[in-house]
Amino acid sequence: MQTESDLPDMPDGQCRNERPVMIHLKYCGGCNPEIDRRAVVKRLEELFLSNNLKVEFDFNSNRNTDLLILVNGCPHACLEEDLNPAIMTPCFSIQGAMIDYRPVTEEELPHILYEKIIAIL
Repeated sequence: MQTESDLPDMPDGQCRNERPVMIHLKYCGGCNPEIDRRAVVKRLEELFLSNNLKVEFDFNSNRNTDLLILVNGCPHACLEEDLNPAIMTPCFSIQGAMIDYRPVTEEELPHILYEKIIAIL
């Protein structure tokens, strides 16, 4: 698998990928958030851009995307309840201050998620 370190360095202002990474985002209802869900996604977007990678977030479930991110504000992870098990798109789920049910700080969330995404690209 290709990782970020395997990609060639690009001059400032140029992106490594011509086609943006298409990420379908689903936000929970936010009834009991432990984290600032939008801030985590914004920091994730900034990580892509700072590494010269194009990213496009999509909220339309009818479009083809490269992966799905479930942004749950708490450990209940209500978005996982409606997840179709037949979905073939890689899926990552944030469960409040956890990812893959592993506790992390809110500041670590976008970095860990970014590394997981790069590992499958």
